[in-house]
Amino acid sequence: MNVEFIGTNILIYAHDKSAGEKRDKARALVRRLLDEETGGLSVQVLLEFYYGVTRKLTPTMPHDTAARIVEDFATWNVYSPTPDDAVESIRLAARTSSISGMQ
Repeated sequence: MNVEFIGTNILIYAHDKSAGEKRDKARALVRRLLDEETGGLSVQVLLEFYYGVTRKLTPTMPHDTAARIVEDFATWNVYSPTPDDAVESIRLAARTSSISGMQ
């Protein structure tokens, strides 16, 4: 199964009533990923979403509402990276940088 990872900003835009067209696009993407059951995110995205909507939005989202949304998103494909994943990512980035001539 193909998983499409979604970032924090998309989730926040989908819940930001002042985001206009960005909100519409983000909501459409979230809905599609939900319908297709192909949405993926990380634990970090869940935490950043909670922080963002409860502290950065105007008006802020109530904590209990944000917590329920995080619980809903936690049913998606949730990736929890390990330290080994971080080390491998660094190695891959170094290899890619040297291949493309960027160092």
